[in-house]
Parts: sequence; structure tokens; C-alpha cells
Amino acid sequence: MNGLTFGGAFLTNTTSNILTTFLQKVKWRLQVFVQDYICPLFTNVMKEPLLGCSLGINGMNKMLVPGTNDQVVDCRYSPETGLYDHNCMFIPYLNSPAKESIMYAQGLSHVKEFCDKDSHNSEAPNQQNKHCNQQSTWEVIMKSPDMMSTTPLTSTNIPPPVISLLQFKDRVVTLVLDISGSMYGYNRMDRMYQASEMYIMQIIETDSHLGIVVFSSAANIKSELVKITDKRQREHLKSLLPTASLGGTNICSGIQAGLQVNGRLDGSTHGTEIILLTDGEDSRISSCFPEVEASGVIIHTIALGTKADKALEQLATMTEKSKDICTMFKKNKKQGDDAIIPGWEDEPYALIASEWACSTVICDYKCVKSEMPTNILACLEEIPKDKWQKRDGIKLYASDKVDANGLIAAFSGLVSSNGDVTQQSVQIESVTIPVKPGDCLDGIVIIDSTVGNDTFFLVTWDAGSPSITLTDPNGHVYGKSTFVSDPFSKSARLTIPGTAERGSWTYSICNTKTVKQVLGLTVNSRAADRNEPPIVAEAYMKEVSGIHGSPVVLYAIVTKGFSPILGASVIAEIGAEDGQIHKLDLLDNGAGADILRNDGIYSKFFIAYGKNGRYSLRVHIETTKNESKLGAQKNRAFYMPGFVENGDIKLKPPRPNIESYNVEHFSRKVSGDTFIISNVPSGTPSDRFEPYQITDLDAVIQGTKITLSWTATGDDLDQGNATGYDLRMSLSSQELLHHFVNTTAINISNITPKPAGSKEIFTFTPENISLTNGTIIYFALVAFDEINQQSKISNLARVELFVPPSPEPKAIKPLPDIYQPYQITDLDAVIQGTQITLTWTATVTRYDLRMSLSFEELLNNFMKATALNIPSTAPKPGGSKEMFTFTPENITLNNGTTIYFALVTFDDINQGLLNSNIARVTFFVPPSPKKSYFKSRMKSLLDSPFDF
Repeated sequence: MNGLTFGGAFLTNTTSNILTTFLQKVKWRLQVFVQDYICPLFTNVMKEPLLGCSLGINGMNKMLVPGTNDQVVDCRYSPETGLYDHNCMFIPYLNSPAKESIMYAQGLSHVKEFCDKDSHNSEAPNQQNKHCNQQSTWEVIMKSPDMMSTTPLTSTNIPPPVISLLQFKDRVVTLVLDISGSMYGYNRMDRMYQASEMYIMQIIETDSHLGIVVFSSAANIKSELVKITDKRQREHLKSLLPTASLGGTNICSGIQAGLQVNGRLDGSTHGTEIILLTDGEDSRISSCFPEVEASGVIIHTIALGTKADKALEQLATMTEKSKDICTMFKKNKKQGDDAIIPGWEDEPYALIASEWACSTVICDYKCVKSEMPTNILACLEEIPKDKWQKRDGIKLYASDKVDANGLIAAFSGLVSSNGDVTQQSVQIESVTIPVKPGDCLDGIVIIDSTVGNDTFFLVTWDAGSPSITLTDPNGHVYGKSTFVSDPFSKSARLTIPGTAERGSWTYSICNTKTVKQVLGLTVNSRAADRNEPPIVAEAYMKEVSGIHGSPVVLYAIVTKGFSPILGASVIAEIGAEDGQIHKLDLLDNGAGADILRNDGIYSKFFIAYGKNGRYSLRVHIETTKNESKLGAQKNRAFYMPGFVENGDIKLKPPRPNIESYNVEHFSRKVSGDTFIISNVPSGTPSDRFEPYQITDLDAVIQGTKITLSWTATGDDLDQGNATGYDLRMSLSSQELLHHFVNTTAINISNITPKPAGSKEIFTFTPENISLTNGTIIYFALVAFDEINQQSKISNLARVELFVPPSPEPKAIKPLPDIYQPYQITDLDAVIQGTQITLTWTATVTRYDLRMSLSFEELLNNFMKATALNIPSTAPKPGGSKEMFTFTPENITLNNGTTIYFALVTFDDINQGLLNSNIARVTFFVPPSPKKSYFKSRMKSLLDSPFDF
């Protein structure tokens, strides 16, 4: 990435949220697998060097002395497996000559290249090899569309990175609403009013600018931009919403009017937004494409019903002009002459580009300034940067199904993209069902602790106002009279002042009419705290081609700040144009469409499309208490424990251990982009998809038995049951990868594949293979379906045979005693007369017991304290009770004297540990007997010379 732009209002509290959003978009939208391009270290039996990426990086194998952060010893082998202890670290030499790989050892100054096919370690059991078929990073990068379509630079003068910090403008949005005659059918006008009214009153953020345009045969500006500061502006804009439909459909007239409204704020439409809703077709829609391209506006499209123009989504995905400069030039250039790019002729900064300059302007303002002619460079530098940047709009679809809530769901997701999630409206619930007379829509809404501000409950109907009962977690009841009703929009809204009570809100919405009607409830809220990001969800789809026979990947991202939410129930609802709903469980299991397990991204292939047309995506995320966790924030950079420089080991601070925490019960609903499927044949669909590649094959050896495990794939990609498996093994990883069918087959016919996503386990003893100490066996498998369509070859798993050494091992490195004795924490002291008895739990070979009259001396200067001579009898076995009684000597004991005790433990090679806890006794001298006051007083009276 040559240029990197971050957007943010100021470097304040919202910056982290903005960067979070930016980084997530980058992370989850890259075409190549960039997650975990690192190489976990492993070792072969009987071989000391650990293998990393690349193999040219050398270093030492060390492990920390327990209880320290800066003391290391040589790694030790396990006598059971012959492998290094799991605490072993690979510490590279700082001056190693290897130049690869940036994805592994980016902390070493000499590492400046990616691994290629010559330097890549294809045997490392890492995510790169698992998901990229043992290819190197550079091989994957070179196969990406960006690299394959880019002309290599001929100069070695690489332009410096460009980092810009931009300030977000106020949000500018214009609603462009279709009021043509076709909007009268299917109750579309009422539904559009209902959804856009909710958007105006509750969804669009305060301090945004909002305008309204309506169109049919021509466009009409209902409202110029109005800055929303309080409820008054919202009510005014609501009053301008259209209620009648008439005329034809001229989509471009509406867009052009929307551009006029947006441009009147500061003279520029770049970065402003248009929400375009239409149900009609318009053969002239492409006529305004160039104008939209040049404007820099972001258009969100909502296609309503089955007849909405099929070119509508192009407005949301229209590429900015800068990406088409080269294409347009090549079409319009004159041989040997410069060319003016069409559409730029009248601009004061008209771009005059030559074919040579074209090759140096790559998509997004990348220029090799040292070689660019002065006139071309000056021309490019005059182009405002907003001409080179644009993001796509959101594509949404709502069907005419009577019990669908598609329009309200679509408008709910059109929130600000400035990255400040604490100000965005979060949808918690959205449900609509047909309800018979006298029946009710009942349920529970969970308000979790991360949301609660600006919470509203919106009840909708299509025939007559229902009865409403809403009860908060404290038992307070909100009846129909507490809701604000709007007969025209057929809705009633309750806004909770302040922060809504956390917990379960129960509702009962009953049909009091004599006819069946559709009742609905929508609940939205915002973050409870500006300093605490709420739990949010995003839904996406990735269509390979949009043509029948190609799968669509659906995925949802569930996070709280940078941390993923793990273990949630994530259900995708895919709506077809005919109203049919397909449901899929999205999984975060690292199998099938899901790349990594437990990263907060839940994925699944969608293949059940049976008709041409648009498909909407709606995702419901829910969890119950103690079932889900807030995962640790993951840093994809490889942690290197230190380096070796001139023979000295220099360690870095230890990597912090971040724990996962249980997540409270919460619920979210979110809409994703619309996708379009074409060329679906009529009749019964054929078996189009093979089983998906298995990527988590693992192998473990115990004695001579080997246990293989993997996640079951499906009959069609990651769905259903495969018919069988073909499992192979070889002593050569390359043979298994490139000549799979020639390797040794393992009889696995007794395994009937389980449903996709289940765990498969197979244990066997290898036959017809020579097993010697250190033998490495590689495994791979493919799955096949009932018509023998096969998956790709799985990742490689490996085991190494280890023969335990004889009683006097020579080949195996002896186990050094590096473990210190366990610290004593139960030292206790009791005094009886002048004798003191100390007790503790035994752990070691020898003790050093000391006492002092100063607590601080014993704690901070243990060796200066007075040593006590403990009898030389051997300490008892660990866990036994030790007891030592003595009389203090050479110490003055006065009444109230306090003596403190502590001890240090040692093992047989004189390794010591920190002081124990500190015990104490206080010396007490009993006072001499005293006469009672009564006896003393009687004696004085009897001795008195007076008579009584």
C-alpha cells in the first residue's frame, strides 16, 4: 500500500474507534490470505535447530528459567517424545544474512523480502501452508488480481509512503425517494413512509445534514439540507415525507436533484451520501453514470420489489474516475499525441496524460516523481485528492412479502461511516409476523450493558392499532398510552429517556382487530458510554461471479472494539425475490468458508439459489450468558522473544497473557449487501459443487499408533455429508502434494463421513512402511461426493516416530534440572514461654531459615538477617509437614518484642527460590501478682486509729 489515509475528527476518544473500523475493513476485505502469515516453530526428532521462515534464519534454542524474565538455559528434550519442551523459544541471530521473511521476522533489520518458492519453508505447520497449499507469501501475492494487472516499475527509486490524516466532514445525506405510480402497489408508499420516518426520527446521527428529494417522471426537492440538532428538525423533515404516488420513473432526475442538494453545503458533493429508493425500471439510468462518477458521491441503493432496475446496484459500486484513467486514455488517445481524458476537458486542472504517464499512475495517485515529466507531474499535483478517493455505497433489497420488515431493516443499517461506533444506532431486535385476531406477538428484548442510550421501541401494523404492553427489568409497565402513535405511518414509538434499564424487557403486542394483520417490533439503541465501544455486528457477502454455479460467501463480523465475540449463535436469512427465506448457521470453526477458528468472523457458503434475481441478506446474532466469550485482541505480528547479538542474548519483555471473558446475554440484527444471481437454469439443479477442501488435518503419534483428526467437509462445499474420504501418506511432502494418487493409500472405508462441521477421528497403525527413529510421515486426504467430485487436497499433517532411548541415552540430550523448588507460603510461628516452634510444608532438599527484629530487613535484605541452625536431618518429602523448635539466643527479649521469620528453599543443585511468607511471634513477660484494691483498702481501714 503506497498511500494510507486515516480519517478522524480529531485525535480524541473516537480515534481508536475510527482506526478499529479502518483496520477491520482492511483485514477482512483483502483478497489474499494475510492473516497469520507467520511460522510457528517446530523441530524434528533428534535435530536441534528449530525451523522457521525462512530456513536461512539462524539462532539459538533457549527457554526461560521458571520465575524469571531474563535468565535462559538450553532447551531440553522430552524423554517421551524426543521433542523440545513446549516452553522452548527460538531466538534469532541479529546479523543473520537471510533477507526473508517480512511476515515472520519483520523485527530484524536485514529482513526486507517476502519468502518465495526458493526460500519458503513448506513444511512449517502454519496457517500460510494450510490455507495457501504450501505456497510462499510471494507466490500468493503475485497471483492476486492487483499484481497480475499492474505493470512492474522499471525504476528502483521507490516512492516514499504517503500518510494523510483527514478530518471527517459533517455527514451530508439526501433521501431520494421514488413516488412513481408503481409505488402504490403492495402498500409500498406506506412502507416507505414508515421506514424513512424511522430513519429521520431515530437513526440518522445528530449534527448530520439531511435533505429530501422525490421523483417520478421528474424530480422535486422537498427540503434543502437541514442540520439536525434536536427533535424539532426531525419533526419538520418528517412532515415533508411524501404520501402519494403518481407518474413514471426517471431515476436520473432524482439523482441529479440529490447532487444539487448535497453540493449546496460547501460546493462539493465528494463524500456526501444519497439514499436512493426505487421500485421501477428506467432505460435511461446509465445516462447519469458519468455525472455520478465525477461527483464523488456515495450512493446507497434500496431496490424495492422484483421490478427495480437491474442496473441500480452499479450506482453503488461505481468506480471513481482515477481508476479508469488508463482505460479511458487507451480508448481515446491519438497516435503519438497526448490525450485529454473525457469528462475532464472543462476542469481547470484538466488531466493531460500520455501513455507513458498512464503506466505510472496506478489506480490511486501513485506517481514515480523522479521520472515523471515536469508538466505531467505538475498537472497531477493540481488534482484535488478527493478526485482520487471514493468508497462504495451499500446495496440493499426489500421484497414485497407481507410479513417482511425489509425496508425498516434496510434503513436501520444506513449509519455513519466515520468510525465512531458509539454514535451509531445499533439494532437489537426486528421482528414481524402475521397475527390472527385476538392473538399476540410476544417476546423478550435484551438490553445489554454496552448499549442503552437513545433506545426506542417501534411498533408497526398494517390494519389497525394493536394493544401494547412493555415491561422493563424492574417491573415498570409501559402501556399503549405511553407510546407516541402516528396513524399515517401505522406505527407507535416509545423513546426511553436517559439510559435504558439493563436486562430483559418483555413485550406483548396484541391484535385487537377482527382481521388478521402483520404486527412488528423494532428496537434500536446506541452506546451506553462514549468511552466504551458497544458490541456491534457487520454482515457481508462475497460473490465469486454472481453467475449460477458459483458460490456466495456470507460472513458476519461480531466484535467489541478490537476484540472478537466468540461462541455466538449467528444465523443468516437470505431472502429471494419471491419471498422465500433461506436460513444458514454461520460458523467460526475454521472449516469450509471460515478461514480461521475463533476470530469473530462467522462464515458459510450459500448455494441454495434456485432463481435469478436479487437476494437480500439479514443476520441475527445472539448469545446467552456464559456461552460466549470476549476473545483476546489478536496481534497478527509475530512475537519474537529477543535476538542474539555478538553472542549475547537480549530478551524482550514477555508477551502479555490476555484472558478471555464471558459475555453477557445480547442480541443484534444487521443487514448486508444485496447480491444478484443470473443464468440459473430451469428444472432440477445438478450437483454443482464438490466437497470443500479440508484445512485442519492434524496427526498425533502414540507409540506406533497414529491418530488423525479433521473437521468434516460437506457434499456441496461446507454443507451436507460427503460420501467418503481418500486418505494418503508418504515419506515425502512434495510427493503427497504433487503426486497424490501415487502415494500410499490408507484404508478408511469404515468411516462414514459426518455432517459438515463435525469432528472426524481415525486411528491406525502404519503398515508396509519402514519406521526408524526420526522417520517423518506426511498425511493428506481428499473428500468426494456421490458423483465422485473431489475436494482439493487437504493441508499436510505430519508425525515423527520416536524410539525411547536406552537407560543410558546418548543421542538424547539429558534433562537439565532447571526447575527451582516451589516457594513456601505457609510458614507459621508459635511461642510458648521462651521456645518458638516453626511449621511449614516441605518442598526441597535444604532450607535457609533466618530471623530479624525488622520486617523490612527480612523482606529486602534477607542475607543480613540472623541465620538459625536447622538440624541437618533430611527434609521430608514434598507436601509433608516440617516442624522446628528452638530458643532464641543472642537477642534481647523484652516484653512486647516481635521477632520475624522467613526461609529460602534449595534443591540438590543449590537452586534457590524467593523468600517464603514472613511469620512472626511477640514475646510477652507475665506481670508479677498485684493485690486487689478491696484487700488493700480493708487492710488500711483495720490499721486506722479511729473507731467505727
